[in-house]
This record gives sequence, structure tokens and C-alpha cells, in this order.
Amino acid sequence: MNDLLWISMAVIVVVSGLLVRRGERNRKGLSDDLIRQIESTGRIDREDIDPLDVDHARAEEDEFWAQDWDEPESLGDPQTWK
Repeated sequence: MNDLLWISMAVIVVVSGLLVRRGERNRKGLSDDLIRQIESTGRIDREDIDPLDVDHARAEEDEFWAQDWDEPESLGDPQTWK
């Protein structure tokens, strides 16, 4: 029974490692070519990346900070805590 546990754990570790490696390979990240493009032009020209709408982000941030915040609840006297 103990051997079955160790074999199962080993299989889980191996499968997890393979899934992580496959995920890293398929991830669309910054390649060396994109980094060189950023260094030379200061921007990324890719169709699959939507540009950031700064005005929309600013409006969302202003709306967030304009919200009313509830006062924190009193937890009572710390000396009575047990």
C-alpha cells in the first residue's frame, strides 16, 4: 500500500511538470525580437495586444476613489479579548 502511494505521488509530480513545461512553451510572452523592437521604437506593434485606453483607466480610477468608504467596525476593548 505504501508503494502505491509513492508511485501515485511520482506520477502526479511527473504529469504536473509536463503540464507546466507545455504551458510555458505555449505562453505568448515577450520574445527577444519584441524586446529589441521596444528598445528601438519604444513601442510594441502586435495585432493581438490591445492598446491601453489611458482615459478609460483614469476614469475607472477616479470612480474607484470617489466611492464612499464605510468606517471600520469597532472590535471592542483589546483587554477584553480572549
